[in-house]
Amino acid sequence: MISSQAAAVNREDIVKQLREGQLAQAAKLVAEARKSQPKDLEMWFLEGVVQAQSGQTDKAITTFTQITQVHPQHAESFNNLGVLVAAKGQLNEARAYFEKALRTNPSYAAVHKNLGDVNSQLAKTAYSKALLVDPKVKPAAVQLSMLASTSSVAAGGEPVTAQAEPVTSAAPTLTVKSDPAPAATISPQSSPPAAVPPKVDRPVTAQTSARKTEDKSIADDAIDRQRVEEALRAWAKAWSKKDMGQYLAAYATSFDPPGNMSRKAWEEERRVRIVGKRTIRVDVSQFRIRIKGDQAQAQFVQQYDSDSFKGRSTKNLSLVKEKGRWLISSESAKPL
Repeated sequence: MISSQAAAVNREDIVKQLREGQLAQAAKLVAEARKSQPKDLEMWFLEGVVQAQSGQTDKAITTFTQITQVHPQHAESFNNLGVLVAAKGQLNEARAYFEKALRTNPSYAAVHKNLGDVNSQLAKTAYSKALLVDPKVKPAAVQLSMLASTSSVAAGGEPVTAQAEPVTSAAPTLTVKSDPAPAATISPQSSPPAAVPPKVDRPVTAQTSARKTEDKSIADDAIDRQRVEEALRAWAKAWSKKDMGQYLAAYATSFDPPGNMSRKAWEEERRVRIVGKRTIRVDVSQFRIRIKGDQAQAQFVQQYDSDSFKGRSTKNLSLVKEKGRWLISSESAKPL
């Protein structure tokens, strides 16, 4: 009979493979563990997670359904069922699953967020029907959070997270090249050049000083807006490439994760959701950026496409300048 210590090691290995996107290896480890531990709830649950991340949606739905039949208090499986059926457009059924998850465990912040997002999407759909919007126009897919571990897994130890290396970039140097004034030439037929009046230094008044200060402030503000936009485009590019080091490095140390999650738990969830996807493309456009000192507010349109979700939303991000870099301190989204 396998020891509890060996079982914990197996779970950690499987979660590690999921983080790194090694789905085939994770599936192999799960299959081996299920043979030796057929009644182990954690391994059964991880089997469903691997199936879902591998795109085997129907198999994952069957697995999580079977778990809830044997373990009707398993909130994580109800949540994941909600995510999977929502991806198939069954939002009312998804809402029922999320409500069941919260009845068994009312403290799950990720499930509360999922339920809120589905309710919002349902309301938006109903409103569109009430206004007789073109029925051919489908609402944007809602983006929901799948749980990759159960409470007992999380309690077994701190999640292992890679250290994000800081990204540094030199500030661009702007140079203005001016051509020298052409030298005056005198041809035999030309008249002597007119005398150039001597340069008179004008006194610097308070008004001219204030104007210079204002001009410099406007220029600095424009440069900062440009750097904020560049930082957000780099963030979207890292997300699309599933480069977790660069992606997580785009967030400030003061970043406040949603739903009262800890920073480690949030990073763990983001790793599973991003690395587990086969393809991701994130495009950002239509920036509106406001700067106030070392604080910035950015609003833009985000188009997210992956193998399991497609969505278009308005993103609102707060940023702070840390050591010359603009980093994300908070974020929110509203589906379009």
